[in-house]
Amino acid sequence: MPCRVQEHSRFVVVKVEEFSGSGVPFPHYRPFRAAASSQGNSQRREGQNDEEQERMVANELSRTGRFVAYAKGNKTFLQTASALNLAFLISALGDRLWMFAIGLFLHQLGGITWIAIHQLLDSLAKLVLTPVLGSLLDKTNRNKGMQAVLFVNNVTISLSALIFFFNLSETQRPEVQWVKTLYLLFAILFGSVSRVASEAQKTAFTKDWIVVVIAKTRGARLSTQNAAMTVIDQASSLLTPLIAGVMLDSMTRAWCCIVIIAWNILSWSIEASLLLWIYRRIPDLAHRKRNDSTIKDSCVDASPSPVAAYFAYFRQSAFRAAFGLALLYMTVLGFDNLALSYGASQGMSASTLGLFRSIGSLLGLLGALSYTALERSLGLLWTGLIGLMLQNIFLNLCTISISLPGSPFNATGYFSTLTTTKWVDGVRSTVMGGLNATDPTPALPFSELSPSIIVFFLGITLARFGLWIADPSITQIMQETIPERERYSVFGVQTSICELFSVLKDLMVIAFPETSSFGVLITISCIFVFLGFIFYFSYFIKSTCKRSRCRSGETELRDAKLPEQEHLVNKNLVDNALVAPDV
Repeated sequence: MPCRVQEHSRFVVVKVEEFSGSGVPFPHYRPFRAAASSQGNSQRREGQNDEEQERMVANELSRTGRFVAYAKGNKTFLQTASALNLAFLISALGDRLWMFAIGLFLHQLGGITWIAIHQLLDSLAKLVLTPVLGSLLDKTNRNKGMQAVLFVNNVTISLSALIFFFNLSETQRPEVQWVKTLYLLFAILFGSVSRVASEAQKTAFTKDWIVVVIAKTRGARLSTQNAAMTVIDQASSLLTPLIAGVMLDSMTRAWCCIVIIAWNILSWSIEASLLLWIYRRIPDLAHRKRNDSTIKDSCVDASPSPVAAYFAYFRQSAFRAAFGLALLYMTVLGFDNLALSYGASQGMSASTLGLFRSIGSLLGLLGALSYTALERSLGLLWTGLIGLMLQNIFLNLCTISISLPGSPFNATGYFSTLTTTKWVDGVRSTVMGGLNATDPTPALPFSELSPSIIVFFLGITLARFGLWIADPSITQIMQETIPERERYSVFGVQTSICELFSVLKDLMVIAFPETSSFGVLITISCIFVFLGFIFYFSYFIKSTCKRSRCRSGETELRDAKLPEQEHLVNKNLVDNALVAPDV
């Protein structure tokens, strides 16, 4: 009876070809353990069974030894992943610093109305330009595309900060009212362009480059790297308010603009150098997989058009999960300037608002760390479901806050006196009336705050934990299911759809700017977050049923005991037994 021996690590697979009466070979696979050795063919030690040999190997290779062996075997991966994380940290710090600073600049110059206008223009710019930019990046050399968006991001931030410098400087400030308004509009436009470039840059970091870097690394898990980048992003959101607060308290606003310009020039040079080094160390970054073949990245000249990108998005298997995530952007229940303005109108001090924001960022960090543990123990689908459930539970506290003592909610009284003429005149007087500061609501001690506002901020703070479990889960689902040739396009469409809902949210705020109607926005936000959960739950059910059918099919193959089917089953069992364990 002929047989062939195949060695694989500590396993030896013997393929025995038995011949039936008809002369047709019938393959069987029988795995058995062999002695472990450095050369893969050492002789068994006499008098010892397989279990004794395993204990000896485990004793010889301590935890430290295994870590050192892993580090030596994956030196390139560890170096490039660390460099990529460092570049992402620098990028995140710069973007968070600018987002925090521009909000304070606009609040000082134009008030809450100009903040809403800025957010609206940001969302519109990302809605229109992100799919186009994603399609361009899909057919562009990875290094050239990344360096281009890095250049645009830092230059536009510097130009916007320079314009704010002239508006905020005591000596350079223009005296003519329309000139001030024109300056502010250009500053906002440059800021919106920087946000588009920043989104493209973040997409390249977290959804493309890191996937390629770990693709051929034994023992590396995409969920671990996703969690690391999420932790970096959340850590930057935790540290940036502290750094910016010290900077804004210790120097004038004009000098803050100069510091921001200097930071962007310095960070630009560091990031560009790191990314070029990574690109040269990982050859796969220069290639893209297209239709099961690898094409030189610099030679790719075809990419989906913006319209085709949307069709590609809607036909993805993970569409329901991705769209559910996009629905979460239709909310005023985040830690943006709108929610902070609502809190300030209810007498919350800046320190109290900062405390809630820091706690929210900390819970986001804990959520990102919990995501990794939950994904390992429960799987990706269950992790996303748990995260969305927690988010919905905590956000219901915001709905409850509407009916608590101290709530300004009075929808009946507001809408009964609202007219179109009154609303248009109010918006026009706020925007065209110039850059006039308004007196803020006096801050109250924490003990004197109303139960309504405390419960409201408690809800949006605790919800960050569930959000940052669900967000990376859905992101990884998309990473693992979207073909590489469509990755930039599909994620670009995802960003644009998220911004579409953000635009609708900003329009709602502009339409109902009074605090007495803010309860309506809270209710609408909770409804959309629940709809996001429903979309993900439908994807969860669909994927779970599909896996159940696959398992049922495997069971039927085993029960049938046909030669061809038994061959497939045995082969799968052997392949599964030879999978390398996680490090």
